[in-house]
Amino acid sequence: MPVTIPATGTGTATPIVSTDNVTADSSQVQNVQLVTVAGGALTRITAGTQYIEDTALGAAPTGTAIMGYASSVVPTAVSADGDAVTVWANRSGAIIPVNAPHIGLNGDPWTLIHEGATYTSAQTSTVVVAGGASEKLVVTQVQIQAYGTTSFTCQVYFGTGAFSRGTSRAVFDGEFAPSATSKPGVVMSGPFISGTNGDDLMITTVGAGSVTVNVWYYVVI
Repeated sequence: MPVTIPATGTGTATPIVSTDNVTADSSQVQNVQLVTVAGGALTRITAGTQYIEDTALGAAPTGTAIMGYASSVVPTAVSADGDAVTVWANRSGAIIPVNAPHIGLNGDPWTLIHEGATYTSAQTSTVVVAGGASEKLVVTQVQIQAYGTTSFTCQVYFGTGAFSRGTSRAVFDGEFAPSATSKPGVVMSGPFISGTNGDDLMITTVGAGSVTVNVWYYVVI
């Protein structure tokens, strides 16, 4: 049976309701024990796994938001789909939009990488940027500059083999006709995203034209 606590005592058995003294201002607060009842038995309710990061949630909770992770680097991924995660913010409290980095946010954690190459002969599926087995390449900007006087076609694309128009994920597919007085080129702003983990950024040219390629990119896992 529940025990009523006397005004100046602790009751005759373990109390169901008690009070604690708050150190900061000496006020009294009431302690409440939450229980479930099944078959006449009481079971204490404890915090569920939905409050613990990197733990399987089971059924999706409602009305639960886990926050408080500030980091200047990309957080370590949790173990599996369906695990609890924390909201990720920089140290100033700004939420990091992981799907749109490099948009001028303070504390941007992504590392922008540059690769450049010059070719003076025809290229067939030459790797410009190698993609890691568990990574996708995200190209933010690419410059292609023709020089010399020989015309050529050029394809810069994501893949692991020969270029196939209409199938390969092309970043650029066009033709340059440089001359003694004209050196055409193009600068394109992305993002351009590889379709599959492990895809490289490649170049194929038809013709012995000379070309320089500069690529700015980052990787996502």
